Amino acid sequence: MSDTVIAVTPAVLFIEVGKGMKSGTATVTYTALNPMVLWQRLNLGVWTEVNLFATVGTVDADLKGSFVTPPLRPGDLLEFRSYFYRSVDPNGRTSERDLFTGAQVQALVSVPEEQPWITDQTTDVGGTFYRRIIATPPLFTAIHAEIGTGTPSRGTFGEMILPSVVATADSQLKQVHTVELLPLLAGQSYVCTVRINDAAGRWFTLVENLTTLLRTVTVDVASVFINNDGDGGGAGEAEFWITTYEGETEIDQIHFGDDENDVYTGTAVLLGNQIVRGPKVVTAADHDIGINAAGIEYDGFLEADEHANTWGHPPHLRRQLDFPAGSGRETLSQQYFQVPAVPGSVGDDFAFTVIGHYSVAYT
Repeated sequence: MSDTVIAVTPAVLFIEVGKGMKSGTATVTYTALNPMVLWQRLNLGVWTEVNLFATVGTVDADLKGSFVTPPLRPGDLLEFRSYFYRSVDPNGRTSERDLFTGAQVQALVSVPEEQPWITDQTTDVGGTFYRRIIATPPLFTAIHAEIGTGTPSRGTFGEMILPSVVATADSQLKQVHTVELLPLLAGQSYVCTVRINDAAGRWFTLVENLTTLLRTVTVDVASVFINNDGDGGGAGEAEFWITTYEGETEIDQIHFGDDENDVYTGTAVLLGNQIVRGPKVVTAADHDIGINAAGIEYDGFLEADEHANTWGHPPHLRRQLDFPAGSGRETLSQQYFQVPAVPGSVGDDFAFTVIGHYSVAYT
């Protein structure tokens, strides 16, 4: 729902009870390209539709506007949500396919105080995720976790502020929380802050420094299958380039064949080439690994040569390998892949497919 934006300011509302304050308000702003339906709920209760025209008071209130929330007391959580499909009612049956944009405001007391609420906790750090389980029975608590880089600082009310936030996760009032923050980059140092609050708005923050595991990627380029040799009268004669990139850097190229290298439709050329990258630290610039396949079928003087490359043209386009993030998902073993090289021009027939598999491990 990139065409709809909802924001609540502030996202955390600190109530200065020591100065006699009992409640406070926040401001909701929103914009949408198409008429929207805005839902709200307080403290995990029933979702209710906001009458935007009555609340905002403008003729285009279903497209843009702002309004002030009702007074919120410490511990209150007010959520807002707008679905891609206007017909979705969040009180009914919904699924992950029901895309929505949301925002929320959490009201807390203004002074943090360490509490003996945690009865058990565990952490798990992978190459792409940070996972934390916190138990607070018999007390019901809520958690807001952020992970990022840099040294955190304290805000006006003692809240921890990260200079650069990579991912966030929330777990609402319950006794056992599981939060997983992703995607992270392998071998990088991060700081995670976890704010815990109860229904009365009391709160404190945990801070943990961590380093994710290193990544090793093994790519086996097994064979080239000839979908069409480009020569209806017999064998084609072809030359091939199979290039592997890490980010924008070429890390391997297989080059074979020439204008006398016979290839036949329906046959395979075995390669058995292996590329190993790691264990290594991964940055945003070299996270992706992609493969480009290109070839020429030579037709001599009577016809123009036929070109084939990955996804048609331009030839620099690549088949990117998938690197899933998360606990139980990030490690892959012998994952099958195909890199198609299709005719580069209208009327050409020459086409082939690079076949292989790859594995991903974190240590």
